[in-house]
Amino acid sequence: MTTTTTLPHLSRLTLLLSCIARMKHYSTVVSLSRKLDAFPSLRPNHYSLAILMNCYCRLNRLDFARPRGYVKEAAALLDRIRDAGFEVDVFTYGTLIQGLCKVRDSRGGIKLVRRMEEVRCEPNVVIYSTIIDCLVKDEMIGDALEMFREMKGRRLNPDVFVYTSLMGGLCGLGRGDDARKMLANMFRNDVLPNVQTFSMLVDMLCKDCKVKEAEAIVKHIIARGEAPNVVTYNALIEGCCMIGKLDEASHWMDVMVEEGC
Repeated sequence: MTTTTTLPHLSRLTLLLSCIARMKHYSTVVSLSRKLDAFPSLRPNHYSLAILMNCYCRLNRLDFARPRGYVKEAAALLDRIRDAGFEVDVFTYGTLIQGLCKVRDSRGGIKLVRRMEEVRCEPNVVIYSTIIDCLVKDEMIGDALEMFREMKGRRLNPDVFVYTSLMGGLCGLGRGDDARKMLANMFRNDVLPNVQTFSMLVDMLCKDCKVKEAEAIVKHIIARGEAPNVVTYNALIEGCCMIGKLDEASHWMDVMVEEGC
């Protein structure tokens, strides 16, 4: 295709790149895009550059022999997009930030947020959620809480995933009291917990030997028509065993088996 004298229209090439990307042949998309750069008449558009950036980020997760290499190339695409006369929007930044966080480069993600501020492109809830989750996984809970405060300062409402991620990080570092405060904060802001949040709460209560409260939560989950997961049941069973309530532990074991966990 790249050696023919008659080149197809860019819209068709963009469609082709999109199809190849959906087939997960990301390196092929990168290779073709590099070859197309040799043709001045095929000026890239916003869509073709977004496809290319997405492929760079996905390749970085697959190509462990070249850690962060593709994401660095994706970062360079920001300048290419501007040079091509296109606006870099929040979705473009979000794609790259997700790529950086996938390779545990939360600092790089934060730098891009600062770059967004410089060009007056407002980060959204998804971007903050992605960075906060990455920071929590790296046990950088102080930085994660700082991003949480910054997020609220921008009048962005944290969702259940942000709260659950932070509570998990706090619990993992033995900061149960702070996790409870975060839970209370979540309820004050009318954010409904999901099964993962409940599982974390059950585990936290059981470790504090508050098994009755944990059991009440599990019953509440079931009453809502939701199915507790195996993590929830295991935490509750372990809590019952810790305080010597073996009959109740056996009961919850039977319930777990009946639910197919």
